[in-house]
Amino acid sequence: MKKIVLLALSAISLNAFAQTQRTILVEEFTQASCGPCAAQNPAFNNLLSNNMDKVVQLKYQTSWPGTDPMNTQNPTAVAARVSMYGVSGVPQGIMDGDTNTFNGTSYLGAPANLTQANINARYAVPSPLSITTTYNYNATTDSITSVVTVTNVTPTTLNASSAGKLKLEFALVEMNIEFTNAPGSNGETEFYYVMRSMLPDANGTLLPDAIASGQTLTFNFKFKKPSYIYKADEMAVVAFVQDFGNYTVHQASIGRPSNVVDVKMTSSTSVNSDNYCGATINPSLTITNNATTPITSGTAGYTINGAAGYSQPWSGNLGAGASASITM
Repeated sequence: MKKIVLLALSAISLNAFAQTQRTILVEEFTQASCGPCAAQNPAFNNLLSNNMDKVVQLKYQTSWPGTDPMNTQNPTAVAARVSMYGVSGVPQGIMDGDTNTFNGTSYLGAPANLTQANINARYAVPSPLSITTTYNYNATTDSITSVVTVTNVTPTTLNASSAGKLKLEFALVEMNIEFTNAPGSNGETEFYYVMRSMLPDANGTLLPDAIASGQTLTFNFKFKKPSYIYKADEMAVVAFVQDFGNYTVHQASIGRPSNVVDVKMTSSTSVNSDNYCGATINPSLTITNNATTPITSGTAGYTINGAAGYSQPWSGNLGAGASASITM
């Protein structure tokens, strides 16, 4: 009897060791003319931003309750995801396809209900799959090539909940869209990780019903940059494996351009008074590396009254998603 117990414990340990770190997929259905969206999104976006090492974001701009140009540019894929989850109002969020994610009772949860504890708990659950996603522009940055690999890292076969339900979803996102004037009626001018296209469409790419232990599947995507993209250097791709039978997302990955330097200024110091004289100002800013290639040097600067200002060299080592503060 003692030997049987020891063997069982050994098997459990081996299975846990063979799994891999999960990256969480958080989806949100939102809209540029939705008042509750504008109220909840700032805190929600801040929470997600603070967990970039744990979470991949995917935002769907719906066709209601009012105007939203981002939906108008690509309504079909959004409508398909709305229909699949049965979304009837915005804002709504869901984590890893779990229909009881945010508050344990509703089909989808209000973004305001997502907590750091929710993220930490899900992040602690190992995944049976690993996903790698590469993403490169061509020389004129009007065409994108991406390679996605999916590997079963467990010692057992991963089976779909039912035949024909396990799929790879692949989405082009625009990480940051900024409008000078609010495009809808709720006052929001900045939108993050907006889904811009799904390839080949929202139905995804069918995977085998059973992925054997150690099996690796490779997928190649090549596509033209959509004409409605606001900024090419804000594009990224999101890949995730989802079981359409029970909506479980097994693993997610984001690919940022590996051959484009993309630095985002996230905050700065400014003085707006017309009569600000006789004092010292020390402008500061925070930069974030939105690409996959480390950034080791650059030049920061500021202008005064729109005229040429001061520049200052910077050096360091910013990995993907890392930030640094620069004080002049």
